[in-house]
Amino acid sequence: MNPSDRSLGHRVSILLTGWLLVSAGIVSVLRAGLGAGPLDVLNVGVASHLGVQVGTASWVTMGTIIAVAMILGARPGPATIASTFFVGSLVNVFLDLILTPDSFAARLVLLCVGVTILYLGVCLSVVAGLGYSAVDMLMFALGGKGLSLRVARWGIELTAVTAGVILGGTAGIATILIALSAGPSLVRLIPLVARLPLVAVNPARLRVS
Repeated sequence: MNPSDRSLGHRVSILLTGWLLVSAGIVSVLRAGLGAGPLDVLNVGVASHLGVQVGTASWVTMGTIIAVAMILGARPGPATIASTFFVGSLVNVFLDLILTPDSFAARLVLLCVGVTILYLGVCLSVVAGLGYSAVDMLMFALGGKGLSLRVARWGIELTAVTAGVILGGTAGIATILIALSAGPSLVRLIPLVARLPLVAVNPARLRVS
């Protein structure tokens, strides 16, 4: 069964669940205090520079990424625009709910839990089949210009980390972990998540490599 065989309501519920998990995962990684994911290093830097919350800063960064992707010829879907505001708003909410543990061991556990939740959320967002995220939109736009998707993704993340650190964001263990593991992990996890009974879409129809 591919995404179009599922009702729109079912696919929207999968997408919203994915966004919820992505938001919780982002904040869990941030609260672990061991750095942030590559894109969130930039969000933290922008937030520090503008004096706003991280979720609010993501509206600025993701909006910029969407604009660049559109200049390169990509067109955002409804989910692309909605995810920017939905995830950013939820990140602000979770920042008040998830606290930084005192011990290093607990922070390490929170980091691992956060990364796991984040990847699961990304998988659900993808298999819902309702549109790419802003970053994926830019990645595929660059791919259309001749870059491999892997090189395009690494280029986006390296640029985000560099700009984020310049603006005051903090890179660390989490940044390296996510940068190295996200691609290989998601390529393997997305087809598995697509086969879950409550999801049930055809992984052959998903563009994940």
